[in-house]
Amino acid sequence: ADTLRLSDVADLGEARANEELVPCDLADKAAVERARRNAELAIIKLAEERGGTLTVTDVASELRMESTHAEALLTHLAADGSRVAPGACTATRTKATGQESPRAAQ
Repeated sequence: ADTLRLSDVADLGEARANEELVPCDLADKAAVERARRNAELAIIKLAEERGGTLTVTDVASELRMESTHAEALLTHLAADGSRVAPGACTATRTKATGQESPRAAQ
């Protein structure tokens, strides 16, 4: 990813190179929903750039987020057939952990 998106209710000051500051109060459901939609759009764009298939690690490293957040977003996208083709989510076992991780293909 070319841009690191940072969010907080507190003033984050000036954005540095390759940063985007997004003020967001977690108590504001509409703001949280906008932030989630923006992350999903970034994932879809990344999938387009990568030929349609992503792993949790791809999303976490490229969008600079925790793997648990990346996994939750991929799972949400895969569960919603309007955003990801039905049957496009499969599980793959990662070498490092031996645990299954969802994969979403666009």
